[in-house]
Amino acid sequence: MSKSDPDKIPMAMLLTQTGYFTLRKYTRKIARLVIPNDEVAESLLKLMLDINHLSPSLVTQGKLEGIPDMVNAGDVTGIFWLFNTMLCEGISANAKAFNDENSIRDFIYVLLPRDGIIKSRENPNAKGFSDLEIRTNEVKLVIEFKRIRDGYPLKSAMKDALEQLKSRHYGETVQNLRLIRAAMVISPEDRNLADFKVLEEYTDRI
Repeated sequence: MSKSDPDKIPMAMLLTQTGYFTLRKYTRKIARLVIPNDEVAESLLKLMLDINHLSPSLVTQGKLEGIPDMVNAGDVTGIFWLFNTMLCEGISANAKAFNDENSIRDFIYVLLPRDGIIKSRENPNAKGFSDLEIRTNEVKLVIEFKRIRDGYPLKSAMKDALEQLKSRHYGETVQNLRLIRAAMVISPEDRNLADFKVLEEYTDRI
């Protein structure tokens, strides 16, 4: 019922009218607005990064073009350190992104190239949603992020991430791809990815 005057239109209404939000569920008193698809989500995330001047160096952006080759080679170590370089160069000192797993995941997701890979976040299966998946014609890399916090040290976060990858069968499909699953732990104190571990590798199966 809000006015649609350009100078007074509420942001939620503007985003709905322009297609950035869609109406998912409503009652007489409450309406639930959601982002309609992954392409719109990515454009909003990129806009957020631009507004906050968050971006890694041109050298690092160039190295990101090599992600497809790194995935095919199973070079999780190289990907881990490249992600850390992106975070170090692209997130400002006063940003609170390291306090939230999704913010770190989304920052990485947006900067991944589209050429040579299919990328997805919160990819669903019957048991849950994987944080980040990067797929080439040969390999699928699934990454689960966990954050260190009070009473939840690195060792516990790593254990839970690995268990979640395994128990929820993330990445297991019938695509006949080599599947690599890795857990990465975020440290808000050190403002980086503190460590990573890789589960056993095998060909996709159900």
